[in-house]
Amino acid sequence: MLMTESHRNEERVQCTVPCMENSCGTAAAKPPRFREMWGVPESEIYAMAMWSISVGALGAAVIGIILANTDYFLPTTDKATLEYLEDTDLKPISDGKRNLRYRETRSQMYGGDRLWMALYVMDRVLNWSLWVLRYQPWDRKLPRAPHTGDMTTRAPSEESRTLKAKELWERNGAVIMAVRRPGCFLCREEASEISQLKPELDQLGVPLYGVVKEKIGTEIDQFQPYFKGDLFLDVKKRFYGPQKRKMMLLGFIRLGVWQNFRRAWKAGFEGNLEGEGLILGGVFVVGSGKQGILLEHREKEFGDKANLTAVLEAAKKINTEVH
Repeated sequence: MLMTESHRNEERVQCTVPCMENSCGTAAAKPPRFREMWGVPESEIYAMAMWSISVGALGAAVIGIILANTDYFLPTTDKATLEYLEDTDLKPISDGKRNLRYRETRSQMYGGDRLWMALYVMDRVLNWSLWVLRYQPWDRKLPRAPHTGDMTTRAPSEESRTLKAKELWERNGAVIMAVRRPGCFLCREEASEISQLKPELDQLGVPLYGVVKEKIGTEIDQFQPYFKGDLFLDVKKRFYGPQKRKMMLLGFIRLGVWQNFRRAWKAGFEGNLEGEGLILGGVFVVGSGKQGILLEHREKEFGDKANLTAVLEAAKKINTEVH
């Protein structure tokens, strides 16, 4: 029987379907598998791919750590000017004794704190004695007389008094430490070391001050044994500007930071995690009057301390005779 044209077309359609053996009796060609194309097993190919990805990730991490330990990614700020700092509002922080102005006034009036304390006790005893003789409480019951404060001058509280920063250095200049966080053991280490300059600064007539950006609980009380100067609260954080510099996770992958951790820990300093500690601090040496800023050390990473020799040399340039 002769095959018609329609039968031939139907046979061609059936032969285009991939199968082990088509209707025309010829075997269909099987597509090559992936491993046959490369000549290696699939498991080894997957292993090579994972190894390449791991090496790439490790290389990227190493490059990132190397770049993080350079100064390229460190936060920067403009230099602080005398005009910028001198209008800063500061609040004296009581240290359990008296603030700066109060101590200076009493020292000039009575010749020292011990003599003032003796006079204060005598004044209190005299007031109490006069009250007893006047009201004779053993004869009648009277309400307790309110204390008017007429006979005793008390130190102003830190909440009720605010001063301009220029008052700190206007007469004799000043060395000022902007503390990053009082509870940080690295800040306590630097405060302890810069306090070692106090005897030499006293000989030069240059005071030592500290500035903090917050007061939390007993953090200031715990910090004061490490710092021998008066402390002030900078609510607006101007001593940490003009552009506030923060160090986030970058600080924990810098080799210098871990070296600073080890140094302070071996020296026996301890701390806590209370308070804000990401805004970096610094040290300023400010001349008297309009002499200007003689030294400005900006903390570039956690535990980056000021050079004490440079601080002392800058303090020696202060003209303490300017009034």
